[in-house]
Amino acid sequence: MFVTHSFSNVFPRLDDTNPRLDDANPRLDDANQRLDDTDQRLDDANQRLDDTDPRLDDTDQRLDDTNQRLDDANQRLDEANHRLDDTNPRLDEANQRLDEANQRLDEANPRLDEANQRLDEANQRLDENGK
Repeated sequence: MFVTHSFSNVFPRLDDTNPRLDDANPRLDDANQRLDDTDQRLDDANQRLDDTDPRLDDTDQRLDDTNQRLDDANQRLDEANHRLDDTNPRLDEANQRLDEANQRLDEANPRLDEANQRLDEANQRLDENGK
């Protein structure tokens, strides 16, 4: 008796549920179709990614090669800068010696001019006496 009573309560509710389920089925079918469409778009996008991956790998390799060449060039520039840094003090010393030599020449020029003047005068006297 209890079991029969229990089923009799459930079946009317099931009868009420069937029309709602019938109404929900087209919406469920529509949602499943949209899900299938989304899955297809995702599969297509994944395929495009798979097609792109080798090109990206090639581009990555070229970028790695370029970066390596740039690193090598930077290292050579650093080495050249160090050589210049080592050379600059020697150049500074040489320039200072040249400045000192030029100063001595500047000091000697008036004496040389005087000596040349005396030689010119002596040559002129010789020319006058030799005539």
